[in-house]
Amino acid sequence: MVYLPWFVLYEWAVFRGPQPGAFATYLPGEVHWPIWQWMEAFYVSPYLIVTLAPLAATTNGVLRRFAIAGLLSVVAGNLIFSVVPAIAPPRPFCPAGLFGRMMITSRDLDLNNGAGAFPSFHVVWSFLGAAVYARRWPRLQIVSWTWAALVAASCVLTGIHSLADVIAGFCLFLLVFNYQAIVPRSWRTFLSNEQTVGKRVF
Repeated sequence: MVYLPWFVLYEWAVFRGPQPGAFATYLPGEVHWPIWQWMEAFYVSPYLIVTLAPLAATTNGVLRRFAIAGLLSVVAGNLIFSVVPAIAPPRPFCPAGLFGRMMITSRDLDLNNGAGAFPSFHVVWSFLGAAVYARRWPRLQIVSWTWAALVAASCVLTGIHSLADVIAGFCLFLLVFNYQAIVPRSWRTFLSNEQTVGKRVF
């Protein structure tokens, strides 16, 4: 109910391609920043780690917060895709070794058109997943948040996203993760998080 709508809408944004009047989100000179191909290991890691995050939720409240924040990010992110004609065409590089081949495959799957990049859902999902793991293993929460930060860095260092995409993705994460501060009061009973729903999942 969370991942499937995101996947369909994201793939539609990529398939649709750049909108008329699209502009690149790169800062002046950013297209010449170095590309670290080994960072692809962090870039692809959310596909497994975030997918498994719901299984690590210790309470219904943690799971509910992850699901609702995820759905809100899908709605808000795709509204931005529709309204803001921003793109981030992948930066050129010379592939070398396994990570280089992985990067080429990743770019081919995204059609190399730069659409669906602003905001970066890699950043949104990684930090949402890190929040779940941090609650599961509090003593290792620094590891969870550091991993999410490295994923965010990999978005730029692999040449897939601009710095603006990453910042926008992090801002969207903060917005949806703290949804209780912005939703109408009448919704708060339904959109209750782990502070009011504490039953264990297992």
